[in-house]
Amino acid sequence: MTSVPFNASDAASSRRPFFFISAGDPSGDAHAARLVEALERRFPNARFAGYAGPKTAATSCDVRVDLTEFAVMWIGRAVANLPNFVRILKNADKIFRDERPDAVILVDFPGFNWKIAKKAKAAGVPVVYFMPPQIWGWGQWRVKKMRCLTDLVLSCFAFEDAWFRENGVRSTLIGHPFFESTRHPELDAAFLAGLESAENGRSTATPFADLTRKNDFNADAPAPPLTSLENPGASVASSVSDAASPSQSAQYLTILPGSRNQEVTGNLGDLLSTAQKVCAAAPNVRPVVAAFRAEHADVVRAELERRGLNYPVYVGKTPELMRAATCCLAVSGSVSIELLSLCKPTVILYRIGKPQNFALRFLKRVKYITLTNLLAISRVPGETPFYPKGEFAKQTEHTARERALMVFPEFISPNDRSDEAAAILADWFLDAASRNRRIAELETLRQATDFVASPIELAVEKIAEELERRG
Repeated sequence: MTSVPFNASDAASSRRPFFFISAGDPSGDAHAARLVEALERRFPNARFAGYAGPKTAATSCDVRVDLTEFAVMWIGRAVANLPNFVRILKNADKIFRDERPDAVILVDFPGFNWKIAKKAKAAGVPVVYFMPPQIWGWGQWRVKKMRCLTDLVLSCFAFEDAWFRENGVRSTLIGHPFFESTRHPELDAAFLAGLESAENGRSTATPFADLTRKNDFNADAPAPPLTSLENPGASVASSVSDAASPSQSAQYLTILPGSRNQEVTGNLGDLLSTAQKVCAAAPNVRPVVAAFRAEHADVVRAELERRGLNYPVYVGKTPELMRAATCCLAVSGSVSIELLSLCKPTVILYRIGKPQNFALRFLKRVKYITLTNLLAISRVPGETPFYPKGEFAKQTEHTARERALMVFPEFISPNDRSDEAAAILADWFLDAASRNRRIAELETLRQATDFVASPIELAVEKIAEELERRG
């Protein structure tokens, strides 16, 4: 089968372009919603249908299944949801063959979206991957699927775009939408003002000198000076004597436990233990928890009550709480790019089971799990985000060199790393000079990587070009 011919001029004709969207992760749902709105501006009479979440459903897109309800991690959870995925796939196949979309646009969520792409290709429908899965970091053999099942990949990062191209994938670099969204945020101003935070948006510090051109990520240029974390496992209390004068406003520690159920339940204990240790060293710190869903908030409140803690828990206020934060404590995920765009000093803490830790030795092909750290190391001359081919990941612990190059200290481990995480956060809270050095490093990196005025609008342009080319 062949797809219906398409031309940009169709936007003004009686024919209605039809785009099918598939976004399963909560963050992907947010980006998909903005992409739909931008496509509407380019093609005012277009129609949209697909599988996504509540944010995409709030647009003109006919969301036929809330796919974010099935956002899962690890193979066991995927198998448990297999009947749901089979049913949804059968429905997608019928849509592709009966309704003939002009393009299927996938957003992350690789396990399921590979199946969607296969059904679309079998029906002769073009496939565009917007915000592609990070297969360069986990199980690189999957690039064969990307080559065979997609017509165009819209990459977010320079090293990602280069890797896809080197592996025969049609990729174009558009930048990351989180940078754009933080430039034009939709915030609850009254809520943010009521927090009486020492911060009021993007953390600011004089950035380090940076000669790297924004439009050339691979330019040979001096790397930004990166502060080495000396003895990160030292006692939290040892830094109290070096405390800077506390701000009259509150210094918030925003805790970001993730958007998936298993992320919240698997990491909450370590996150709260870290916060308790930070507060013991820096009494001016006020932890707050940003919950993605109401049920997550219930889990958090129950654990806080069990520990005798009364940290505030908010649902739907994550952007405000990130802006109010002096520092953040988060699980790994795309949220690290949003935190980079705000230049918020952040520690990444992620507890995994021993079987997963063992498996990552064979699956993980990059030096960090945090995107911000991968961006930082990709800009250091002589360094690369990737392990050499054939070399297993040093998953149990980073080398001293790898740890020194982190801008967001990260701990992915089957063990409790709350002492080390708390030591770093306490240092930032108590020593303004240390905190400002990290903010300056983040600002340097942000300026170099926030290089496109509107990644969403550029994505629309590339989608239109691809469909015109096919037409």
